[in-house]
Amino acid sequence: MISDYKGINGAPAWSPDGRKLAMALSKDGTLNIYTMDLASHSLSKVTNDYSINTEPSWSPDGSSIIFTSNRSGGPQIYQKKLATGAVTRVTYSGNYNARASFSPDVDGLLF
Repeated sequence: MISDYKGINGAPAWSPDGRKLAMALSKDGTLNIYTMDLASHSLSKVTNDYSINTEPSWSPDGSSIIFTSNRSGGPQIYQKKLATGAVTRVTYSGNYNARASFSPDVDGLLF
C-alpha cells in the first residue's frame, strides 16, 4: 500500500520517470494535490487552498502537473509549474472541464 491517509486517497498519477506519484488527498480536511517520492515516501503539497483540487496528470517531461479545480466556481483545468510554483488556469470554454492529460508532444491537452 502506498497511501492510506484519513479521508480521500485518490486519482493517482505516475511521474514520467516512475519515481513519484501525484495524488489527491484530503488528509488535512480539503482535497489537494500531493506528490510522493516513492523511495522515501515523503510527501510534497502541490496545491494549498480551500477549493477541490483533484485528478493530477504529469507533463511528459515532469516539469508541471495539470489538475482539475473548482477554484473558479466550477471544474476547470489548471497547470502548476513545479520549478516556479506558478499556477495558471488552462481552460475557459465550457462549464465542466475535468480529468485532463497532456498530449505526447505537450502541444495540447486531452480532457
